[in-house]
Amino acid sequence: MAADGPRVEHFDLRYDAARHVRLQPGAHHLDLGKFRHGCSLAWAMPLAGTPPPSYDRNDIADLVNKALVRGLPDEWGIYQTLGLQIAGDERLCLPAFVVVPRDAPRACKTHALSTHALLVVEITSKRNVTADLAAKRDAYARGGVDVYLLIDGWHEPWPRVTVYSEPVDCDYQYSVTKPFGETIHVPKPIDLSLDTSRFH
Repeated sequence: MAADGPRVEHFDLRYDAARHVRLQPGAHHLDLGKFRHGCSLAWAMPLAGTPPPSYDRNDIADLVNKALVRGLPDEWGIYQTLGLQIAGDERLCLPAFVVVPRDAPRACKTHALSTHALLVVEITSKRNVTADLAAKRDAYARGGVDVYLLIDGWHEPWPRVTVYSEPVDCDYQYSVTKPFGETIHVPKPIDLSLDTSRFH
């Protein structure tokens, strides 16, 4: 599938920019003050790898974040790019948002346990729309995530938002789906209404 934007890849100055910049042996950083005017380093960066999320996806993430900040208590953390370990599983998920009480035990500094997650939000993108969404939903249910919000802008025939709640074993007992443009209620413990009229 063709990418819909420039691709970004890790760029290590020590190895990838020999024609443009030379670091002293043992150096691990670059003093930008030593750059001369017109340095062509920026043009040397390889454009290959994974494309960044689109503006549309970032707009949705911004709107969701603002709704959560307005509607949730300060005692709950709203975390982006926080790893989530499914209880009983070694794999880590990286949802768009995880809501966890700030006083929840932190056995690991790099990720949260799914049993502490009050809400997980996933936002599909063109590059991950083929992922097994059912398997991910089942994993969140199995891990005891109270509420799972799936925002799927690539669903056919129309973009939609689905809220799953009341996890039992490997499945959620309740779900509701609305098309983009309608308001959807996110049940307790979150208990807020999410306006999707600006999702696109």
